[in-house]
Amino acid sequence: MRKRKRLAALAIAAALTCALPSVAHAQEDGLDDFAPEASVDSTTASLAEEDDADASVEAPDVQDEGSQEPAKPEEPAAPLHTSTWAEQDGVWRYFDADGKAIATAEPGFMDVAGMRFYINASGKPAFDQWVLADGAWYWMNAQGNPATGWQQVSGKWYFLDGSGKMQTGWVRPSGSTWYWLKPSGAMGEGWLLDGGSWYYLKPGSGAMATGWYLVDGEWNWSSPSGKWRPNEWVRQNGRWWYRWADGDYPTSRNGVQKIDGNYYAFDDNGWMRTGWYYDGAQGKWLYLSPASGSAMRGWVAIDGEWFYLDDRCQWVPNSWEYDGGTWWLRWATGGYASGGWEKVDGDWYLFDGRGAMLTGWQKVGGSWYYLRESGRMATGWVEVNGKWYYLNGDGSMRTGWLFDGGEWYFLDNSGAWNLEDPEMTAYAQGFSSATNWLILVDTEENQLGVFFGSYGNWTCEYLWRCSCGTAWTPTPKGTYTVTGHGYSFGSSSYTCYYYTQFWGDYLIHSVIYYKNGTVEDALGRGLSQGCVRLEIGNAKWVYDNVPTGSKVYIY
Repeated sequence: MRKRKRLAALAIAAALTCALPSVAHAQEDGLDDFAPEASVDSTTASLAEEDDADASVEAPDVQDEGSQEPAKPEEPAAPLHTSTWAEQDGVWRYFDADGKAIATAEPGFMDVAGMRFYINASGKPAFDQWVLADGAWYWMNAQGNPATGWQQVSGKWYFLDGSGKMQTGWVRPSGSTWYWLKPSGAMGEGWLLDGGSWYYLKPGSGAMATGWYLVDGEWNWSSPSGKWRPNEWVRQNGRWWYRWADGDYPTSRNGVQKIDGNYYAFDDNGWMRTGWYYDGAQGKWLYLSPASGSAMRGWVAIDGEWFYLDDRCQWVPNSWEYDGGTWWLRWATGGYASGGWEKVDGDWYLFDGRGAMLTGWQKVGGSWYYLRESGRMATGWVEVNGKWYYLNGDGSMRTGWLFDGGEWYFLDNSGAWNLEDPEMTAYAQGFSSATNWLILVDTEENQLGVFFGSYGNWTCEYLWRCSCGTAWTPTPKGTYTVTGHGYSFGSSSYTCYYYTQFWGDYLIHSVIYYKNGTVEDALGRGLSQGCVRLEIGNAKWVYDNVPTGSKVYIY
């Protein structure tokens, strides 16, 4: 029995020896944690006591090596610096993409990893700063490399060439546009005097201007080389015109032009305008100085009238205000007109001491004036209360004889127009005539009256200015009768028309018309050789209407 138990134990031990790998082999398979509970040597196996009846030997707990997961190794730490400069142990070094230091900073320019850097004297690389090297300035960007092309630094533009050198003076980076850089390298703007010539650099872009361009509202012109050419005034045939730098000139099509800080306007042919000018673009009136042509500012007296022109040279009109039953004139700058005449929009108005506008008849300085209901001073003929008056160009009332529109009018001492001379009409009542027509001629006043009616009942139809004889060739005085009519008479040098004969060669006829085209048409004073001259229309009226046999009385 014990012998059988020993044999069984040996068999089991042999089986285990064949099934289990060696420790060395397990380690080769990566099973480092494999630790068998008992190692069995095939020659030294210890057996259980023979007298331990039915004792069993258990196999170790062995896992299948295919189901065991290996442990992950720890990842190495990432490099501290890659593709950059960094200070290490007090020294600046450049680390590549793998974090390996491949260069140590040395003052001056250094080429590392295909890039250029600048190392300051302190040994620190330059970033975002200007550096001066070999007499040239460089801008080192945020990466520490020399910047190229246009760069804005502290609000100013600089241009650096392909190597990074800062440029000065004239540069043309690309195309045909030129720029000018100051000695500091900053881009220039505005006017530049260089080499005795002026150039204009456009604000903002700094580009050199060519052709036409505006500066402070004025047009300027520079040649293709950028040199500015001045415009100039030219006086020709007593008039002024303005020549632009390219040889052209402004006309009315160009509107108002600002020249040397002043405003001017030109007509269709380019001649400088003066006087009032309507600026259609602004819808405002300007007044151009008669002397210089420039638009005027402030208060300006024009033909006796005051006008206010603002800082833009535009006319600011005065305004009317109605208050208290009358009109008041408020000036453009404030205040009111008062105590005299004021010319407004071409018309004259009269204001009392309070500033109220006056109307009706007003006596000023010994003369009478008539102010319409609008306050505007009347001139020429005006009807007031059924009577006609004539007011001179200055507004003063006219009296006595007036020649107007080719006819004579008699205005009495009140200024009213009478169709008759009261004295002549009274005188006419003592005459009789073979017809219903009577003619009286006053040689002293040189006036002729035409009457219709009969003895004691004559009415003056017309009272005309005439021209009687001179003191040496007087018109004969006395009572005469119309004896005939004729269309004309004269000589090779003159002709008189529509004559009415009253005694021998003495006639009533038109003024003298000379063959050279001139007319001796003066009336109201003695000029004839004894005849009585009338305006041709009046002479024709007598010719047509006063028949033969009518009485003519000359005194």
